[in-house]
Amino acid sequence: ISGIIVLGSICFLVYVYIKFDKERKPLFKDKIYRELPSTCGPAEMVYLVNEKELNQDALNGELLELIRLKYIILDTNGSSSKDKKANYILRRDISKDINELSESRKQLISLYFDTISNGKTHVSFDEIDAYMKKEENALEYNKLVLSWEETVKEEAEKNEWFDEIEKPKPLIIAIYFLIVLGFVALIFALNKGLSSVVTILLSLVIGISLFGAMYYQTIERKSEKGIEEYTKWMAFKTFLKEFSNFKDSSIDDIDKWGEYMVYASAFGISELVEKQLRVKYKNFKHIEGNDYNPIFYFHTCYYLSFRMDHSREIGTHTIASSHSSSSGGGGSSFGGGGSGGSFR
Repeated sequence: ISGIIVLGSICFLVYVYIKFDKERKPLFKDKIYRELPSTCGPAEMVYLVNEKELNQDALNGELLELIRLKYIILDTNGSSSKDKKANYILRRDISKDINELSESRKQLISLYFDTISNGKTHVSFDEIDAYMKKEENALEYNKLVLSWEETVKEEAEKNEWFDEIEKPKPLIIAIYFLIVLGFVALIFALNKGLSSVVTILLSLVIGISLFGAMYYQTIERKSEKGIEEYTKWMAFKTFLKEFSNFKDSSIDDIDKWGEYMVYASAFGISELVEKQLRVKYKNFKHIEGNDYNPIFYFHTCYYLSFRMDHSREIGTHTIASSHSSSSGGGGSSFGGGGSGGSFR
């Protein structure tokens, strides 16, 4: 009987997977997609491709998008692409009405120009680093980024990329029934001195049922719209990683590739894309420090992501050092998993 229960438990989990969790097959089959698959922002794109989780690349991408849309001006402060410690300046363009932006982007502007810069319309990379060196500042940054993440998720959910699965109550009852039944049967078997094979099988029933209970809570499946856009975004990522290998790939449109760099940053591959663009643009006259030079512009996109990551690392170290000092050692992790830009 115990063997039948084990087999039934496994079949039950397979049924749940096929019925509620198995992804649909997309209609789009190509490995490469050369255009932006949709008009969603970089953070929402990360939400889709990372299964509802955000990371620090999502925040970098959104910051670059605000620069591309000219709500923020990236002042290179006289630096060249060879300057390894360039201190760029982010300048808020007060002539642009932020009420036209989504709520999450308003929050991002407020983070840098109300909180970090303390109300000034400009803040340098070095000033951001200095801000992160104080524990109270690092904690405040973390709190605001977590709030930003929640807003992004609320906005992304409007795209209906994931099924709204109503998990039937009978399935929940069946899972917990198997757990209770397994424990009762195991106790009975131990009291009656039944064979070790029986106790092992009953233990398996309990283990499978407990796994099923945890797995059931994580069930998530993309909608038809979601799986199509997800597949195209991943094919677009492949294109960004490999476009230098395609002889017919045109990069004459600087504005288009400026937008592509936003998403390259959100994918976490801005350095790779920037290096490929350097090769592609080798016939252009290179003018160091000229913001309108394609090579230098693409470099600034990569460098901004690099410096924002560096600032967050400073914040992480600040929090860990403070916790280590107050507790007498051991270091510290801060926050939960999957954050956009908070310290994890």
